Amino acid sequence: MEIEHGVGSVLYNKWGSMKTRCYYPQSKDYKNYGGRGIKICDEWLNYDNFRNWSISTGYQEGLTIDRIDNDRNYEPSNCKWITMKEQQRNKRNNRIITYNGKSLTLVEWGEIYNINPDRVGARLKNGWSVEDALSKEVKSPMKKKIENLGLEMKKYRKENNMTQKDLADIFEVRHSLVSRWENGQRYPTTKHIEKIKSILKIGE
Repeated sequence: MEIEHGVGSVLYNKWGSMKTRCYYPQSKDYKNYGGRGIKICDEWLNYDNFRNWSISTGYQEGLTIDRIDNDRNYEPSNCKWITMKEQQRNKRNNRIITYNGKSLTLVEWGEIYNINPDRVGARLKNGWSVEDALSKEVKSPMKKKIENLGLEMKKYRKENNMTQKDLADIFEVRHSLVSRWENGQRYPTTKHIEKIKSILKIGE
């Protein structure tokens, strides 16, 4: 008869991973567990005992074990089964941020504003206000280059009473491509950039 959640099961592997991060210094997670003095209670060093506790407390595949007090060991009185989403919110490095009278974790604010919580944390660490950290648009260096080049091209064209078609003829491209350059939707190729520099005398 097959034993429920027996050796080789998902639950068994979770038990093995728990031992690895607590007792094997070679593990990448050891510093946050065994390295901090976190251990597994003697009872759970026996897999059958851990399996029986897990079944009795509602274990299902897809859940992850969570320590209620992050400074205490893996033991029945300090553990429960939760979803991965809940565990992300319970991480000891997940700060509580108060904004507009509401206190939520970085993960929760990230969900509301559709922004990576790690980015929010980094911004706050660098002195940003909570409002700016949550709402400022993220712009890559390439995107900034595209926008700056488009503005310079448009400025030059207007100062010289030129149309987009005039520029298109100079660069030997379609009129629609010049429009995309000016609107920051496309970035010119290296060949076109060199031509822009020499003819229009503007930089990247």
